[in-house]
Amino acid sequence: MNIEQIYEKTLRFFVHILDQQQVDKLSIDVLLSNDTQKAYLYFEDDKLVFSIEGLYQYLKIAEYFTYNQYRRMLYNSNLNLDLSPHKSKIINHQTSVSGNVNLFSLVAI
Repeated sequence: MNIEQIYEKTLRFFVHILDQQQVDKLSIDVLLSNDTQKAYLYFEDDKLVFSIEGLYQYLKIAEYFTYNQYRRMLYNSNLNLDLSPHKSKIINHQTSVSGNVNLFSLVAI
């Protein structure tokens, strides 16, 4: 996969979350429950909350790119512009308790 395909995979994941009325939230929460403290991907008040590391692990990007390459791609992308037709965007959610992990939310606009 090239970087454009990885971006499309990420965008499709978010659109899938938005389109589903009944998402299997438990499978996402359980999947990352035993991973490093930097990997977050869960639902809170029906909003997807995630760290980039959590997204990276869930989408299995490591097969194709390093975490730093993936993070740089996301920060340099037009993800919110591409999510706008779906009436949603990614926002900063909070910093984790440890203070060194940024969390983001997928929210309706």
